[in-house]
Amino acid sequence: MSQHNQLQQHFSQHKFFFGGKRKKWFRPLIWHATIWCIWLHRNKVVFQGVVPDVQTVIHQIQGLSGLVLL
Repeated sequence: MSQHNQLQQHFSQHKFFFGGKRKKWFRPLIWHATIWCIWLHRNKVVFQGVVPDVQTVIHQIQGLSGLVLL
């Protein structure tokens, strides 16, 4: 249960990271895309033996966020 509380706290701390009221809808999108891509990459590392790679995760986050914006 503490992990869930930590995620909620993390989101509430960073929800105002992106400026501007017009982009308010964009903040949760980036946060969720980040968490989702980290989760997927972590599963590949744990279950498929993939070598951890931060750049791969960053590119996945950018790609996922960009797809939603189209």
